[in-house]
Amino acid sequence: MNLLIIDDNMYNLEAFQVKLLRMKARNQLDYFLCGDSNLEDMERNLQENLPWLPSLIFLDVMIPPARDGDIEHRGGLVLLEKIKNGHYGKKILVETPVVLMSAIFDFEKVSEKYHGLIYDTLPKPFGIPQATKIIKNRKRELGE
Repeated sequence: MNLLIIDDNMYNLEAFQVKLLRMKARNQLDYFLCGDSNLEDMERNLQENLPWLPSLIFLDVMIPPARDGDIEHRGGLVLLEKIKNGHYGKKILVETPVVLMSAIFDFEKVSEKYHGLIYDTLPKPFGIPQATKIIKNRKRELGE
């Protein structure tokens, strides 16, 4: 199973990797980090460097949208919409499940607005059991 983890914070990515490795699940763990911590560069890197088709995406909500310093910092929701609208073609399929992650976001409101677009939510900081449950559910769906 290929996991795509999208977060603009290297510390979060490393913590996620450690937690997944501790699960001792048979996952091929690959992750993506945006180069300059903004959506613009992240999108370019996704188009150019993603080496495989992900089975499950963990996506941080609070990603700076662009280099211009927009204070909304909800670039993750922009990316979610682009994924689900087929913007990335064969790089990321529309039906690829997306798990939204955030430490400060109201998932109830997001779930209402993006109903049907998100697979699950994962509040930060998260524990191993939470991530394990989501990954195991997806593996079961894939018949792995």
